Amino acid sequence: MKSCTLNINGKIVSLTQPVVLGILNITPDSFYSASRNMQVDAVLSKAKQMIDEGAWAIDIGGMSSRPGASILTPEEEWSRIEGVLKELQSLRASIYLSLDTLHASTADKALSKGWVDIINDISGGVYDKKMYEVVAHAQVPYILMDMPGIPKTMQDNLDASRNIVNDVLSRLQHLVHEAHEAGIQDIIVDMGFGFGKTLPQNFELLQATDHFARVLDKPICVGVSRKSMITKTLNIDSSDALNGTTVLHSVALLKGASILRCHDVQSANEAIQLINSLKTSSLD
Repeated sequence: MKSCTLNINGKIVSLTQPVVLGILNITPDSFYSASRNMQVDAVLSKAKQMIDEGAWAIDIGGMSSRPGASILTPEEEWSRIEGVLKELQSLRASIYLSLDTLHASTADKALSKGWVDIINDISGGVYDKKMYEVVAHAQVPYILMDMPGIPKTMQDNLDASRNIVNDVLSRLQHLVHEAHEAGIQDIIVDMGFGFGKTLPQNFELLQATDHFARVLDKPICVGVSRKSMITKTLNIDSSDALNGTTVLHSVALLKGASILRCHDVQSANEAIQLINSLKTSSLD
């Protein structure tokens, strides 16, 4: 893969070795209850823990995107994250900050203040057509995800018979082209596990991670942490899904994932270290 570097604030950052993007939810209703944080002190403590555990970046989100969730107004979203983003600036020497939003105005506010380094858009620019312009103007890396529909309805009327790999690849190819045409230079692709996909389709996409990386020639961000493809398959709660998450992280890494977006930074980093050792080992 050629596109294994990013320009972050004028610094060329390599993704030759996989990295961890820690999830920091400023929400009262995310699907994994232990990830919900609304108090600034608790958020700062969690961020510092992620740094200690080796996170490459932290992804801050003010809106739950679980199936059935409603999209917040930009004003409500900003009211949740503004104070937290401001307080997190003291950690910028140790970590990159990513903003998880599908609202261009939210992204613009954070970027205009110089508070974030990366934009993570679960709609890939489909929900808010101004997003590409905002990201291109700021020249920051853009995580572009596949999400057919919106969180409230994306799991309704799923077609289990469709070729999910071809469908998602086609949509992502179109969005990557559109983003590049708008002037966005550094694009990271997320296949959108759990977003408008059946349970088996999520596993088909994971199996095809290397195919997506090769065809799109972009770093792949995998977000399977404690999701329903684990909990429903194993009939467990998200609080018991760390082991399953690590298993799927290992598969993703073996298939060329560059970024693991997850709740549990230390476990993800341990998986990266072990898979790296496996890949670099030589047989006698």
